[in-house]
Order: sequence, then structure tokens, then C-alpha cells
Amino acid sequence: MNARSHRRLAACVLVAALGLAPGLASGQQANVEQAKTQFTLGAQAYTAAKYDVAVTAFDEAYRLLPRPEILFSLAQAEKKQCVAVKDANLLKKALAHYRQYYALDLPQNSRKTEAVESIQYLEQLASQAEYGGGQAPATAKGPTKLAVFSTADGAHVYVDGRSQGDVPFVGPVAPGRHTVLVRLEGFTDATRDVIVPEGTTQTIPMPLSERAVGVAFDTAIGADVYVDGRFVGRTPLPVEGAPLSPGNHVVVVVKNGKRLATKDIKVERNRPIVVRMPLETSTQRVGAYAVGAVGIAALVGAGAFYFVAAAEQSRAQSRSERIPQGTLDADGLRQYTQAVANRDAFRASGTITGIAGLAVLTGAVLLYVVDTPDPKSVPVRSTDEPKAKPKGDFEVSVAPSFGPFNGAFLTGTF
Repeated sequence: MNARSHRRLAACVLVAALGLAPGLASGQQANVEQAKTQFTLGAQAYTAAKYDVAVTAFDEAYRLLPRPEILFSLAQAEKKQCVAVKDANLLKKALAHYRQYYALDLPQNSRKTEAVESIQYLEQLASQAEYGGGQAPATAKGPTKLAVFSTADGAHVYVDGRSQGDVPFVGPVAPGRHTVLVRLEGFTDATRDVIVPEGTTQTIPMPLSERAVGVAFDTAIGADVYVDGRFVGRTPLPVEGAPLSPGNHVVVVVKNGKRLATKDIKVERNRPIVVRMPLETSTQRVGAYAVGAVGIAALVGAGAFYFVAAAEQSRAQSRSERIPQGTLDADGLRQYTQAVANRDAFRASGTITGIAGLAVLTGAVLLYVVDTPDPKSVPVRSTDEPKAKPKGDFEVSVAPSFGPFNGAFLTGTF
């Protein structure tokens, strides 16, 4: 399937995605129908690189049905068109629409990151001469501002070492280089140097990564600790514990001769914890001890058989010395023969019992040695289940690819 076929298929997906929600009033239903028509026109125009038509169509669709997804599509089309025709006024509209979209209270799976990247790109274009940048008199320039946002709510912004409040921050700064620091307890600080041209608003994302939390394990010494299927160390672990990310985890502790222990834990941000996981003796280890006792008893029995055989050998020897002298009567000869038979019988019993005892004892040693549970027997799972994305009656966006600002693709979901 070629690129044009992909675009046609995507456009069809968009049309199918724009179904009506049941229960809408007749006026609302008419607006949705008209918005669907305008949006379909805009999508088709966009895939055909007719961005001026797409801008007009998306603008009308947004007027009829002011949804964030349509607003984002409008801004994308305006960006394409302003780049194509070097239109400074259209560039300003695209910037305004991207900023309007960013200011909305949207779920985490929204397109805010792409909006910020587009804002940065358009702000750079705005400073170029072909878009009027650098040619207007100083008095005509707008204020010089810095806009900072982060992936973590409640993060605090510092500009050149001075506190500027929590994110999102938008405020005036002097033209030139500035150092931005974003800080939040439990997260690794993010810092960045940025140059803000005069009369522009520089927007920068400052993502934060959560700092690992030390988790100690109160369990048997010499036990292997696995977290979420990953080996983290053998006890005793370092004093600071194993570094784990905040959230839910599955801990598995294994040790030779002990039953496998598993536990679900919750690690809270910036709060080290101690996880107590006592280990119980395994059934196999108890069996190994029992089998070993049987093997030892058999060896002791074999020794007893050999001891009695030695006594019978001594009794037979004392009578055999009288045979050459001719002083051994019939009763003594009978006793000699019986002692030799008893000696041989006890020796055979001792040998059989000893071999059996060694075999049993070997089995006990093997049971002892291989008595280590398999940590992989516990399924790797996460107690953090992703929340299902709420379905809406109208959720669709045109997402032109601007990185390196050529080509386009469409996405649509219902």
C-alpha cells in the first residue's frame, strides 16, 4: 500500500471516528454533523497539502464544536500553511491556538508535549526576518517572556537562582541567557540554560524523574531478593537498602532450604521503608533431614553388623586353631562351622546395609543441595494497572509531522 492509499485509509478512519453521541439535542446534533463535514473536508485538504483550505475548514469545525482535538488540528494546519507561504499573521494565530490548547485542563495522554515543541519552533520562526523578526522597531516588540512547564505537578521553578513559583510558570525576563531550575521533593532536579531573544516568549519543557527510594529487607541472611523479577542483591544488603522507584512492586525472596516468600509492597515517594519477610523451613529440607537420618541409621546398622561379624570371626578363629592339634571334638567343629556361617551372613548384611545407607545419605545430600526455590515461579506482574482511556463521542486529531517538518500522518480514535 502506497503513501496515498495510507492517507485515504486514515481519512476514512477519521470519518468513521466522528460518530454522534446518543442523546444529543437536535441543535447539538446538527452542529456535530456540520462539524463532522467540515472536519472531513479539512482532513482531506490536509492530506492533499492544501493547507489554506484545511485551515478554513478546521476553523469552521472548531466554531461549531469547540473541542480541544479540533483546536489542535487547526493549529497544526496553520503551522503548515504559515511555513509554506511565510505568513507572519498566520504564524501568530498558530501560536495563539497552540497556547490556548496548552492552557486547557487535559488528560495526561493529550498532545501538550507536541504543542510545546510546535510553540518553540514557531517562536524561532517568528524571530526570523522573513516573518518580520528583527525588522520591527524596538518599540514595536512585545514583552520578553519565559514559559516553563514540567511533567510533575507542584514542581517549583527557579530562574537564575530566584524563586518564580510553581509550574506552569510564564513571566517576563530580560533578553539573553538564563538558567532554569525545576525542583520537587522526591524528584531529581532538572536544570537547563536557555536563551530568550528580545520580544519573544521562550517555552521550555522541564521533565522530572522520580528519585529512587531505599528499601531494606528484614529477612534471613544469605537470601536472594528479587523485585519485579529483577535480582537486586543478596542479604544483608547495604544499609541504604535497594533503590526502588515509587509505586507498587512484587518482592520475591529465596534461600536454600527455605520456602519461597513473596509480598506486594508499595513504595511512597521520598519515604524509605523496611520490608519484613521471615522465611520458613521448606518441606524438602525437612525431608532431606529425615532421609539423612535414615541413611545414617543404616550406616550405623552396617557398622553393628560388621561388629558382630568380627565377633563371630574371633569365635571361629579360636576353634580353628585346635583343628591341626586334633583336640576339636564334634561339638566344637559344629560351633566353628556355625561361627563361620554367622560371620559371612553378618558381613553380607553389613555390606548391603552400608551400601543402602550410603545411597540414602547421598539422596539426602542432593535434596539438601538443590532445595532452592525458583523465583521465576512467581509471575512478573504489576499491581499498577493502567487506567482505561475514557471514550468520548468525538475524539480525533490531525497530527502533521514536524520533526524535521516534512510529511504528515493522521490519527483517529473513537
